[in-house]
Amino acid sequence: MFAPSMQLYYQLEVHNIRTSKLVRRTRKYRAHSFLVAYIQHLRGFWNNAIESNLIDTGSASGNIDIPGNVPLFAVAAAVGVTNNGLRVGTGTTAVAMTDDSVETPVAEGTGSGQLTHGATTISTHAGGAAEASFTAVRTFSNSSGGTITVTETAVYCASDNSGGTAKFFALVRDVLSSSVAVGDGQVLTVTYTVKVTT
Repeated sequence: MFAPSMQLYYQLEVHNIRTSKLVRRTRKYRAHSFLVAYIQHLRGFWNNAIESNLIDTGSASGNIDIPGNVPLFAVAAAVGVTNNGLRVGTGTTAVAMTDDSVETPVAEGTGSGQLTHGATTISTHAGGAAEASFTAVRTFSNSSGGTITVTETAVYCASDNSGGTAKFFALVRDVLSSSVAVGDGQVLTVTYTVKVTT
């Protein structure tokens, strides 16, 4: 039997903002949610050419230039940036290969229904002779005055098109098997782990 050689996992944690005390941690789930934009980006790298007909997070069709100007396939994101990096939402529609964003994104901010987005950081790769992995991590702080129930997560990237303009794409989307409530004064940490095995 063929064993998968590339795997993706996600895990969520909720902490108290003031005390950093862990409130809840989900188990690590195996993601089954690479989207068509992921394979289009990968094909562009392998083909070393412009990749066309990608649908960005605004549902617009376009292309990416491989190799292009920076950024390219960039998931790392600064504090408050929501165009790329890890994202969360409140949608519940099942994942489809053609999804181009989270269904119902949680906006950046401290208002009702909003979360403050920390930086998305990418770890160095780790591993041995039979496997290698790296993680993407982002925190989401709730100062909205109410509870926000997260039901979906995603990985967004930034890539330049052939005109040198940054475009944004959803590479991965997951609908959680059980929702995660993030109370006012709590911090949600989302971790995606990418692993390859021999």
